[in-house]
This record gives sequence, structure tokens and C-alpha cells, in this order.
Amino acid sequence: MGVIAHVDTNVLLRYIVRDGPAQTAAATALLESSATLVLTPVTFAEVAHTLRSFYGLSREDIIERLGMLLALPSLSNSGDLLGAALDIHSTHRVALPDALLAAQAIHSGAPRVCSFDRGFDRIPGVERVAP
Repeated sequence: MGVIAHVDTNVLLRYIVRDGPAQTAAATALLESSATLVLTPVTFAEVAHTLRSFYGLSREDIIERLGMLLALPSLSNSGDLLGAALDIHSTHRVALPDALLAAQAIHSGAPRVCSFDRGFDRIPGVERVAP
């Protein structure tokens, strides 16, 4: 089956936190089906942000749950970009949005990031350029 839709944060959250029986069942059925859904970097980051800010999950729990999402066969996730970003986030302890930016820079073949944030200096393969 081809791509049927881009998946929104609320569907992924129902699957992860299971806090509404009807919506959890629907999200689980969809995500565990043979459908192909697109998981964008923006949605990926929004899931992480909501798990931390609203649900109060720890960094480790968020990394585990994001990894679980990336393992779902139904989710098409920008090639290796989201997996690389999750690895950078976990290994080099930078914020997920920064990890997404670094992974995008590396994958683009132009691994330079203009930023005041020295966290980029900890990421191998990325050159931080101060503005």
C-alpha cells in the first residue's frame, strides 16, 4: 500500500501514552496496520516536546518511546534522518530540535550550522559557524 497520510502528533501520543481508550484503540490499529504513514521531523519534535512538557516524561523515557515509533513499519520517517537525529540527541545530549538540524545538515552534505549554541560543537561531523 502506498502512503495514505501524514500522521499527526495526537495520533502518535495516543499510541504512546494510551490515555483515551477509543482514540488509543484507533491509533494502535492504524499504526500497527500495513498502512504507510509519513512521520515528519516537525511532528517527531512535537511528540518529544509534548511528552516532556505535558506528560512529564524523563529524557530517557522520551528517547525510548521515540525509538519505538521509529521501529514501527507503518511509519515512513524521512529516510535515516529521524534515527540519526535521535542518536545525536541521545549520544551527544543536545536538544532534539538541534539534533534534527544537525542530522539534516549532515545528510545534506553541507554539515555546517550557523548558531550561537555551542552544543553543536559536541556533534562529530558538524561544524558550527558563529554568526
